[in-house]
Amino acid sequence: FFLILRRPPRSTPKPSSAASDGYKRQYQRRVHGIYFEKRMKVVIWAFLIAFVLSDVKILSPSRLAQQFPNHQIKHSFANYGKIPYGTMMAGRVFYFPSNPSGCSKFTKERLDPEGDPDKDFSPIVLVDRGNCSFVRKTRNVQELGGALALIVDNRGAKNPEGVVMVDDGTGDDIAIPTALISQDVGKLLKEEVARTEKEILNAVHTKEYVVLLIDFVLDKPDNRVEYEIWYVSGNRKALDFISKMGRYNKRLDKNALMTPHMCITSCRSCSPELISRNCIQSEGETFCMPTGATSMLTGVDALRQGLREICVYETYLTENNAQKWWEYMNATYDCMAAINRVECLTQGIAKVGIDPVKIQTCLLRDQEILKREHERYTSSEIIYNPAIIVNERVYRGTLDPDHIFTTICRGFNVTPDACYDDYDEATQKRAGKSGSVSTSAIIALIVALVIINILLIYCYRVYDARSQKEAINMQINAAVSQYFALTDSKEKKPLNLSLIHISEPTRPERISYAVFCLKKKN
Repeated sequence: FFLILRRPPRSTPKPSSAASDGYKRQYQRRVHGIYFEKRMKVVIWAFLIAFVLSDVKILSPSRLAQQFPNHQIKHSFANYGKIPYGTMMAGRVFYFPSNPSGCSKFTKERLDPEGDPDKDFSPIVLVDRGNCSFVRKTRNVQELGGALALIVDNRGAKNPEGVVMVDDGTGDDIAIPTALISQDVGKLLKEEVARTEKEILNAVHTKEYVVLLIDFVLDKPDNRVEYEIWYVSGNRKALDFISKMGRYNKRLDKNALMTPHMCITSCRSCSPELISRNCIQSEGETFCMPTGATSMLTGVDALRQGLREICVYETYLTENNAQKWWEYMNATYDCMAAINRVECLTQGIAKVGIDPVKIQTCLLRDQEILKREHERYTSSEIIYNPAIIVNERVYRGTLDPDHIFTTICRGFNVTPDACYDDYDEATQKRAGKSGSVSTSAIIALIVALVIINILLIYCYRVYDARSQKEAINMQINAAVSQYFALTDSKEKKPLNLSLIHISEPTRPERISYAVFCLKKKN
């Protein structure tokens, strides 16, 4: 069987009127879904189609898996914790009737590794919804040693995908993912877990453990990851994240493309007083901050600042200098501590080397930008803000820059060097774009070392030959002086003799003879 997958076109900001023709053509291709349209033909078996496309699947027991289409369970991830996107987890399901809601610490309960499907022990703990916050349940599961908290809904809804479990403000220490399943599914899982426990007590050898497979899907369309940051301007949490995420974006360089977006809603039935304070009206349209969104700026100022930030990004993206947006956002973060924030934000453009004329030209398109951002926001799957989208999949979990960087790195077909722990940005910068300069320098250094070694060896051999010759002369003179009287018997003066020849030994025996020729010096 052949499964033909067609990837929809990725979204991109429309370039300003000052953009080059090349960027305009690129934008047109992307809008019509040609530039990034890819087709893959994957040979698969028919029974594996559901496996590839599922997120949570029942592996065992088979009697339970057969009750669900494609063995798949509908679920919803929480917006706290660290979801390991791009990986898979298989684990045995546990349920403790002694602490069903998981609101108290699991002190007597234990997680038995028997029945785990692989060597990576990943226990999944089932708890009931209610009596305490989601975060508290997950924290207790985490302290028990669970790899995933699976919460059973108590509202009777058959599809929990529209429910988002939110952070209660204390979830920064949560490192495991949390998923919500329906009440009906949870009941079936509990019954099977109880049956397995009974089989264990009765020493039944054919027992089947309840095992789930969780696929934390992350699309990998190509070797460049595209991610989006959706936020309200002036939001403290968003600014803090952006200020810390900048170094990772710089490290990824051209391997990743970041696009900022504004969270905007419309409010046609709002009172004139509310609209004047929190909304912008343009050509009959009313654009406002989302309900419940927070900002250190007023609604109108937050929207205007959002327009300014979008214009900074789009203007310098066309000039291949999107790093200017990150610099401006750092300046924006600093302005939040100023007395007059609006004035500081206006002056911040010039401080980071941004041409204010270009930004004013872009702001003339404010109606177009507001309408575009509103349409994208309302058509997206974003429920809360700030939010991250990686390769067109909404990121669920804590906005931790380190973890999101790891998630982005899992979105590549081929992982770039920048994603590895031993990556040295300074070394990469010195190596240059192509690395040819560094290679030439290494070759030149090797050649120089070889020449130096040759010269040192030559000098040593000349010195060694001269030293050996002098040593031989000294030994011969000492030997000859033992057999010849080398002094004048009359004057008792030493004879000044020099060795002029030594014959080869007569034979290579224990006793051999050689002839020494001596000459008297004048």
